[in-house]
Amino acid sequence: MRDTRVELIQMATTQDVEANIASALARLDELADSGARPDLVCLPEMFTFRPLGSVPVTEVGIPGGHPLAAELAARARRLNSYLVGTYITEEADGTYANTCRVFNRSGELIGSYRKTHLFDAPGHAESAHVTAGERLCLVEADFATFGLVICYELRFPEIARTLALAGAECLVVPNSWPMDGSGRTPEELRTLLAATAIQNQAYVVHTNQTGRVAGLDLAGGTCVLDPRGHVVADAGGNGEQTVSGALRGAHVDEARAHRHLYAHRRPELYEPSAVARLRG
Repeated sequence: MRDTRVELIQMATTQDVEANIASALARLDELADSGARPDLVCLPEMFTFRPLGSVPVTEVGIPGGHPLAAELAARARRLNSYLVGTYITEEADGTYANTCRVFNRSGELIGSYRKTHLFDAPGHAESAHVTAGERLCLVEADFATFGLVICYELRFPEIARTLALAGAECLVVPNSWPMDGSGRTPEELRTLLAATAIQNQAYVVHTNQTGRVAGLDLAGGTCVLDPRGHVVADAGGNGEQTVSGALRGAHVDEARAHRHLYAHRRPELYEPSAVARLRG
């Protein structure tokens, strides 16, 4: 991994898909107009439409013929940046997915990651609207190798560890995480982000939605954490903004040289069958 610049677009959304797309594209254009030429630009999860279940998914899923992909590709070219955008897609087989699209500096769509772990909880079932993906995703960019982890997937440490074992030096987290009951960015979100960075000795690049949509307050808290869990860039609030972050490639090597976690792993012990059961 080399030294890297990232720009993270913390944005609010509405219940109007086309208005959300226009807002996201405008933010990308503003970034390009500023002269910024980062290595990576990230939009939050479901930036085209957040409140799944408030309307039929057929009304908000982006079909293959929609111009959005071409518009994102054009912005990636103009910025000369890798661009990550996550939104609900209509698949060729008629199903829908929570999909992370990755464009390279030339505007080429180099891959798509479909969220594999869907958020089902009392009062909300993501699986009622979209189909889970079947594979994790690693991106070998020209500045680093990074893995993709979408929102709820932060709660499954196996995902980040598998990506790190496969070569990820950075974990990119598009998010649409809500506020906690007291109207603050949840402490558990920051804890999960820091733990993911520390346990995997990797940068974590986190981009969240903000604002209020369909009665739900989004938590903001867009940030970059280094491989020791230190916050090196932070939104510092919940309003719409673009967070600029600098990632030092040497920090990953330094962290991994300081604590040899990967060399000390004992995978043969990480199965239920290897657990000693004591009864008294």
